Amino acid sequence: MNRVRWIVVGSVALLFVLVVVLVFQIAIRLNSNSTVAALEREQEALQNQLINAERDISYFQSPEFIEDWAREHLGLGRPGQSIFTR
Repeated sequence: MNRVRWIVVGSVALLFVLVVVLVFQIAIRLNSNSTVAALEREQEALQNQLINAERDISYFQSPEFIEDWAREHLGLGRPGQSIFTR
């Protein structure tokens, strides 16, 4: 009878340990999933910044930018517009 009691106590203790390990594994998994989701959002934001930067670079290297800059900073007019200065 004593032997059966020790087997039952050992089985319950093992079950308790396994349940605790399972709960911790689930918590770690949920934390990992939220971290992955946050990193994916950050990656998407960085990819959008990269696309915007590439778009800006192509604009800064275009003749359109040179014309826009000249109009804004040098007082030149729009295409077809006559500007008379003294």
